[in-house]
Amino acid sequence: MQVIMACAKQDNCMSGQECTSCRNQTVCMSERSGLGCGTPSLNELIVELKKRAHCCQNKADEVWPNLYLGTASAARDLNYLQCMGITHVLNVADNRSGPYSNPCMPISYYGVQAVDLPSFDISQYFCETSKFIDQALKTPGGKVLVHCCDIGLSRNSTIVLAYLMIYRNRTLMEAICLVTRERYIRPNDGFLQQLRNLDMRLSQRRKLCYLP
Repeated sequence: MQVIMACAKQDNCMSGQECTSCRNQTVCMSERSGLGCGTPSLNELIVELKKRAHCCQNKADEVWPNLYLGTASAARDLNYLQCMGITHVLNVADNRSGPYSNPCMPISYYGVQAVDLPSFDISQYFCETSKFIDQALKTPGGKVLVHCCDIGLSRNSTIVLAYLMIYRNRTLMEAICLVTRERYIRPNDGFLQQLRNLDMRLSQRRKLCYLP
């Protein structure tokens, strides 16, 4: 088992691919949802998430190819992890090494200790967790489970949304559309605001990419 301990140091990185991954967007998913292509307000995001409350909430759901959002119980179930082919686990609720001691099933573990409170600065972990996810998905056969507590609605979904924005060049609304097709999520209001801030910074970078 490879155990990677997280550092709480603030990382100022706000883009995984920068200009090279910018893409021409003729029609954005957020436009289809009626919110336009700009960063939605906090209230608009809350309303949009409420509309999607019918989405599934399984033990784990694949929200991006080989990227799963799930519960702590899924992460503790070695048989389940083996059946799903999970190779990497990201725990957003604990920075200690995980209970993954089966020598026949090595799992790379990464943990950050985020608190599910609107006042908590989860954005300090956006870059390091996104980098872990991206490197894991680039590993041959890599599959990542991101979890927090037993329900898994807020912290883990916030981190996955940030990953899709930073490394997959998605807007916040596009990332929400992608994830909620497969799983119900509800980042707390403070986390949503931090994601909005990230979205506005990345949006500014995208605009700079199109300058002559």
